[in-house]
Amino acid sequence: PFICCKIASSIDGKLATKSSDSRWITSERSRMQVQDLRKEYGCILTGINTVLNDNPYLFPRKNIEYSYKNYHRQKFYRVILDSNLRINLDSNIVKTSNLAKTIIFIDDKNKSKFTGKIKKLEENNIDVLPVNKDIVESTGLDILKIIKILYKKYEITSILLECGPALITSFLKRNLIDKFVFYFAPKIIGGDSDYNMFSDLGINKIKDSITLRFENIKRIGSDIAITAYPLK
Repeated sequence: PFICCKIASSIDGKLATKSSDSRWITSERSRMQVQDLRKEYGCILTGINTVLNDNPYLFPRKNIEYSYKNYHRQKFYRVILDSNLRINLDSNIVKTSNLAKTIIFIDDKNKSKFTGKIKKLEENNIDVLPVNKDIVESTGLDILKIIKILYKKYEITSILLECGPALITSFLKRNLIDKFVFYFAPKIIGGDSDYNMFSDLGINKIKDSITLRFENIKRIGSDIAITAYPLK
């Protein structure tokens, strides 16, 4: 699948403050444009931390009623990586599972622990699929396996990443991101934070850094949007 990563940050590259507050870094105009961006892709993929922190809906919408009328019959998926199945049953994702097909990937070793919760999620039309841990990064799920499942089982050919730095970095390390869409707000957060744009990529020399080709730079209200492609 073609994979695009959407990132909204302060001008100093922070996705949120130390307390995980991220509402709202970018302007309303930028956020509305993201709704249009979502329409271009077959699914939105995120991690459980984003779901727990932001309680998002993760589908193209102006409001719930608009989404129901215009998107519930389209082939659109929401994908969540949730090793320990921490998603809340009263989250917006679960509450709106009738509007967009939702797929949750969990650690294969945890499948037997959450039989009851899995059953409740499946009753809400949510697929819960076990996969192995990543052999390189033991803290995460096997991303390559997940992408193959999305393509072969669900025929998903395009993915929009809307997630935190750890998951973004995992995709970037594997050279899986085809396109970036950055939204920079004229705000400075500063300080050390777990919410930098990217986690450690293991790069020690400038010559080894990942180079991007800027395709488009434009102003959206008070923000700046940049479309860029990694040079592979």
